[in-house]
Formats: sequence, structure tokens, C-alpha cells
Amino acid sequence: MFESFTNEQIRGACKARLENLERWLRRLVDDQLSQQSSDYFNSQDEKGNRYIKTSIANDARNRTDERGAERYPRLIDAVLLEELVQIICARWIDFEDALVAAFPNGREEARTFLRRLVGPRNKLSHANDLSMREAEQVICYTGDTIASLKEYYNVLGKNADYNVPTIFRFTDSFGNTRERSQLRSVQGELHESFHQKAPFVLYPGDEFWVEVEIDPSFPSSEYEVIWWGNSVTRLQTSRRALTITSQHVGEQWRLFCDVVSNKDWHRLNGCDDRLCLIYKVLPPI
Repeated sequence: MFESFTNEQIRGACKARLENLERWLRRLVDDQLSQQSSDYFNSQDEKGNRYIKTSIANDARNRTDERGAERYPRLIDAVLLEELVQIICARWIDFEDALVAAFPNGREEARTFLRRLVGPRNKLSHANDLSMREAEQVICYTGDTIASLKEYYNVLGKNADYNVPTIFRFTDSFGNTRERSQLRSVQGELHESFHQKAPFVLYPGDEFWVEVEIDPSFPSSEYEVIWWGNSVTRLQTSRRALTITSQHVGEQWRLFCDVVSNKDWHRLNGCDDRLCLIYKVLPPI
């Protein structure tokens, strides 16, 4: 299946799929265990079993201390693929509904196939090559697992009051990354403010960008992503890049991102989800 691809193309495709799988599994673990405890890294269930093994929790904290909160905005973001597999298989009852389509025979099947992805993930992380068989396993196993998760979240969405595409996370050119659960909600809109944080000040002439990820259980053909704001040309794209000018100068420069579905109704005023980002833009030096 890879005969027409170069080695770098194969590596890039496998790396992207593994990283996507990690994001999906982190979302699943965080969604499920946060229902049990808001501090599930430090909590136990009714039988006295920890939701997260002490060794995994300690390793995640050590990575966060070493790399900083900007790289790992949530503790679950510092958990590695092999640790995610351990968590999911140890508490299979919490995750079975989301993974049953990929692993109908249960915990041991999930452990067997997900563990086979750890070796390729580690090779790619250390600039080593994959065998053709490993690349095939990455494409197939990640695809099956993500398809199962998408179907699970599709069902959840259909059972919700509003089954609409929403912003999953955003990243900006300062390196800030926020998951939806970390953002402040104001009357249904998402807000994040950086205007009181010195490292994130902008000046005229700065090249600035913001990128959003929409809940991947919704096909991109079902919605539009629209950016607008103070002295910002309205543009439809998931990644908004612009050069800061003197027209943006102000204590609170606001940049909005709207997600608008193809439906003839919308959850908010004219859109289905909205993110408002606030930055400080100082005058030219």
C-alpha cells in the first residue's frame, strides 16, 4: 500500500496518525475520568483503587515540571501513549463503550493491538525508520480506533441538546494551547484572555497566527470556520495569520472565531460556537 510513497512521506503519515490517536485517547480519558473526579490523578474509586497509577501520575508531573505548563496545559497532556494504554486497559469498564467497535472482544484485544503502536511511536520520536509492516499496523490500528471513537462521540452529540460542531482546542503563535475544557464559558461563548500576561504582548509588525481544531467527529464539509474582529478582515479558514498593525493597538484587542454549521438553525446568534481571544497590542516602539 506504500509503494508510491517515499520513506519521509510514510514516516510523516504514521507520525500524524499516532499523534492524532494520542489526542483522541487523552480526550477520552479526560472526559470519562473527570466525570468520576475533578482531580482524577489524585483520586480513588469507591473500592480504593486509584484512577491513575501513582507511577504514571508522578511521571506526568515530572514532565510538566521539566517542560512547563505551556507545553502541557493539562496533566493528561503529559501522559505518553503506552501510559494511556495502561490507563484504558486497567479501567476498561470506563472506556468500553467508546472502543467496542474497534475491540469487540474486550480489554485484552485492546491491550494487544494498542501496545503494538508503542514501538513505532517511539521509533518515530527518535528519528528511526519503521518497517513496512509497522507502518501498515500504524495506519490500520489507529484508523480503527479513531473510527470507533468518532462514532462514540457522534452518538453522544446526537443525544445532546445541540448536535453541532464545536471548537476542540486552539493554538497561537506564542505557543499557547488550550483545550475546550480549559476555556471560560460566557453565555455559551468561549473566552481566553492574554492581555494581562506580559509574555504575550503584540506590537505592530509582529507576525501572529491562531489555529483552531474543530471536534473531528464532524466532517469539515458540514461547517465553516470564520475569523473576525477589531481591524480584522473576515476570513474563512481554520488557521488565521495576520501582520499586526497600528490599527490593532489597544489594551484589549479582540479576535473572534465562529463555527457555523450548514444547518438552518444555530446554537448561538448566527453561529454554533464562538471563541473570543483577547491580547494587548502596544504602540510601535
